[in-house]
Amino acid sequence: MQYAQLRAFHAVALNGGFSRAAEALNLTQPAISDQVRRLEQEFAVSLFDRKPRSVELTAIGRKLLSATRRFFDAEQEARDILTAARSLSAGSLTLYTDAPFLAMRLIAEFRKLHPGIEIKVLTGNAERCLESVLDYHADVAITSETRQDARLASWPLHREPLAAVLMPDHPLAAAGSIRLAELTREPLIFREARSVTRRLFEDDLARRNITCVPALEVEGREALVEAVAAGLGIGVMAASELGGDQRLVSVPIADTKSIMTEALVRLAERPPSAIIDAVFAVAERMSPAGG
Repeated sequence: MQYAQLRAFHAVALNGGFSRAAEALNLTQPAISDQVRRLEQEFAVSLFDRKPRSVELTAIGRKLLSATRRFFDAEQEARDILTAARSLSAGSLTLYTDAPFLAMRLIAEFRKLHPGIEIKVLTGNAERCLESVLDYHADVAITSETRQDARLASWPLHREPLAAVLMPDHPLAAAGSIRLAELTREPLIFREARSVTRRLFEDDLARRNITCVPALEVEGREALVEAVAAGLGIGVMAASELGGDQRLVSVPIADTKSIMTEALVRLAERPPSAIIDAVFAVAERMSPAGG
């Protein structure tokens, strides 16, 4: 049984004859007749009672028509789904991010152009964001993890140096900038060991031959902000990560060499996706120079 045979049968049954079925499918009448005949011969059944000017379905033909209606309805539904996704009028996108402030900016611009796309946003550290793309749990990620990997394609969204984050009433809050040596004389709050922020800060300290034991180690950006807000010490992060939190202030680190880079990441060899392509197009318009 072949698709063409079922399609020919379905057209004849719906149109009430071979000639009209041929017109509907833009084929010749002999081609339609041959497909139906082959289907009947393969299963040793008669699907139509053929009369001089018309055809009528047999009992088995009526049962088969019920099945082909469901079959071709499902085919059309699948076609409609795929067509809508290609036209960006429907579909879904899962985005994993370690920078919600950037993710929301990107999504806001994307939704202006494609409001029909359902978007799911998940948050985690930089490493988890990258893993989520590699293991197909996310379509794209915004992450500061910039390791080279031939399986990935990326577009830089934002670059920013690290800054000290502290309470507004701290003596150093009024300084125009702070040097690394000054910071290490204060109780410092570090991110978890696998954090990109911590790795960049420790690279800065190593370049200056400065050793430092953190007063407190926390996991995640939110925990770092809350620890500083509770007066437990000074944190280090990109200033933009504070968002609109009025409880804290950021002060530039004068001798930092580290730059936090956030990039939009996708699998390089993933099957073509109009939705993912559209997200990258928005990212490139937001950050045309790559940062």
